[in-house]
Amino acid sequence: MPGCIGLPIEAAHIRTAANSGIAVKPHDAFCVPLCQAHHKVQHRIGHPRFDARYGIRLLALVRVFVWTSPDDKMRESVLRLPDHLGQFFRKELGTV
Repeated sequence: MPGCIGLPIEAAHIRTAANSGIAVKPHDAFCVPLCQAHHKVQHRIGHPRFDARYGIRLLALVRVFVWTSPDDKMRESVLRLPDHLGQFFRKELGTV
């Protein structure tokens, strides 16, 4: 979160109907770093309302983090996701 200095920082999974289910954690590529307080808010109100409240686009950050990560295995793993999820990341590559 821009300007947030809250600690500790946690990996916040961005859940959508397409990437998760009951008791199913989304792929780690769908993570953004949030302080503990903002992470709780994001869970409580969901990412669309969180985005609107804070003027941020969490799913856009997810793409940036994946494609700029030094973790080659992460980038390779998102390209192997099922079509409905893989398309989300392939759009950035212009391969959809």
